[in-house]
Amino acid sequence: MTTKGTLAERALDSLGIGGNYESDMIVRAIENLDDMMLSWENDGVLLGYITTETTANPNDESGIASQNKQAVILNLACQLAPVLRLPLDQRLVSLASAAYKNLIPIAPPSVAANPYMPLGQGNTYGYGNIGNYPEFQQQDDENLTTEQSVDLLVDP
Repeated sequence: MTTKGTLAERALDSLGIGGNYESDMIVRAIENLDDMMLSWENDGVLLGYITTETTANPNDESGIASQNKQAVILNLACQLAPVLRLPLDQRLVSLASAAYKNLIPIAPPSVAANPYMPLGQGNTYGYGNIGNYPEFQQQDDENLTTEQSVDLLVDP
């Protein structure tokens, strides 16, 4: 696992700040990381991040898996740029946006079968029509109940 300090340092590296970091700068970056990860949880993106309970410590484990690390680093860099009054590169923004979108699970919507739906509208030949291929699903006209009397009842 990666520590929170490592994530903060790599985010600062992405912004072009390299070298020796002040401990106060790393602590502020970790606080921003905590806020960002909590907002992601509100969006339904659960990465197993371990929230800081007390004071931010750079040696705390983050809980972020290796495959999700780059998305967190890029988005944290985008969040830190205005705080540090640094210009934000559009390439960094697009990379961070694409990485975040890849974290969101995609579940296809479930569609209930409708026997009255014409074929080609999400309905297939195989559903209930094995062996014959009509353009529309056929109804059973022989078993329809109809009224035999055509007399109208009129009040005098």
